Amino acid sequence: MAFKLIGKPEKDRRPDKDEYYLSIAKQISQRSTCSKRKFGAIIVKEDNIIAAGYMGSPRGTPNCIDLGKCAQEKEKKIQVDNCRGVHAELNAIINAARAGTSVLNGTMYLYGEDAQTNKAMLGKPCKTCRKVIVNAGINEVIVPGEKGLRRYRTEFWVKEQRKDPFVDVL
Repeated sequence: MAFKLIGKPEKDRRPDKDEYYLSIAKQISQRSTCSKRKFGAIIVKEDNIIAAGYMGSPRGTPNCIDLGKCAQEKEKKIQVDNCRGVHAELNAIINAARAGTSVLNGTMYLYGEDAQTNKAMLGKPCKTCRKVIVNAGINEVIVPGEKGLRRYRTEFWVKEQRKDPFVDVL
């Protein structure tokens, strides 16, 4: 994971909170069972990690890495509905709910990488995940970006959707 380092040499530098939490999300991503992508997410509230999730098939069902193939390989365009996996963002929210923990006003850290090359994937949560994140009451999603960290404020997604209901935000 490449983050902008300021000041001290790497070996003497303590990571800031965002780097720290993203590095944990990166470690969690390594548990992903998708043969295409590895994603990990954590939800932080009041400086405590309250939930974590990674990309994988629903509990008790076969994983793509165990099957040796992706359900989307025959498709020309990757579509969320054709994927047997549950996204890391959703699994983190689901895991919080299973534990009876509120994610309201939390911050989500999301890390993803290509499963074949192990290179970081830049971007933001998919449309379905954005809708669930908004409805769960998470305030912000932080991901690695090309020039440091990228912050997505969920209030902006909602505001943009209100301005133009047909804009591709949620």
